[in-house]
Amino acid sequence: MNFVVINDKLAPIRILRQVEAVSDAEFAEFLANERAFKLREVARGGRWVEVVDYGRCPGLTPVQQRMCAEWLATSLPMIASATIGVAVTVPPEFLAQGERFTDQFDRVGIPSRICSTLDGALRWALERCYDEDVSIAPDLVFGGVDAFRTVFA
Repeated sequence: MNFVVINDKLAPIRILRQVEAVSDAEFAEFLANERAFKLREVARGGRWVEVVDYGRCPGLTPVQQRMCAEWLATSLPMIASATIGVAVTVPPEFLAQGERFTDQFDRVGIPSRICSTLDGALRWALERCYDEDVSIAPDLVFGGVDAFRTVFA
């Protein structure tokens, strides 16, 4: 699946970035893989901050938006078990849609944040890690969000 880049090298912050348009079948496969990942993390007691970067995203089709909404509706309890926060980056013109998206997480007690920049989302995610007192990658301790620049380089 080349349409999305997932960077989980600096745990417990996990960045998901859609980089190209996707077919409905590919998106369904992505959702199935995400469910499997979350189930594994719940089983092992893993806790993540998800950073969903829609800053330069080509977007989802209406069908894919419905698929995502249905997946979230059935998966939120599981997501809440393995997630200590969700940060979403969106261009300024999509802030209202971003707020509606993150409201779903807020309703089940998952802290969320809308940001206009990836740096802002990463800073918030790192603060969530400290707030929840979870173990974080040593590179994050020493480099803060700048550590992601070396991972993405």
